[in-house]
Amino acid sequence: MTRIFSFLTLVTTLVSTCNAWIVPSKEQLRKALAAGTVGASLVATPLMSNALDFSGTYDDPNHPFCVREIENIGRIATIHGTDGNPGCAKNGKGNNEFDLLAQVTDKEIAIDFTPKGGPEMVVAKWDGGDEPGIVFPDGNKWIRK
Repeated sequence: MTRIFSFLTLVTTLVSTCNAWIVPSKEQLRKALAAGTVGASLVATPLMSNALDFSGTYDDPNHPFCVREIENIGRIATIHGTDGNPGCAKNGKGNNEFDLLAQVTDKEIAIDFTPKGGPEMVVAKWDGGDEPGIVFPDGNKWIRK
């Protein structure tokens, strides 16, 4: 059932975003595959789970004033953000805007940074200490606002 739903989501996304006479671009195919994967995950995974809710807005010390917003539904999360060089304007505007997909398990979040040129699945862990936030393998910590 998961494979059927994933395939149907892929086809639906391609049909709704592409002209019938033009071959889809690599970016359109990537978005369609991501939609199919997320859709299949939502069907196969209960929306309510024991996974931590990472939803919220975060400060990233490596990118001052840049946007880091996570929306978490069950075991799937989306991250919307901006990047500057190295930081952003105080209103959060940067020279690069991005949307990422992530998978949440218990107190960890695996983020696919490939849409912004980074690694495929980076596993970060929740730290509920004095400054709650997400700690990445390189030691960077997004602090929840």
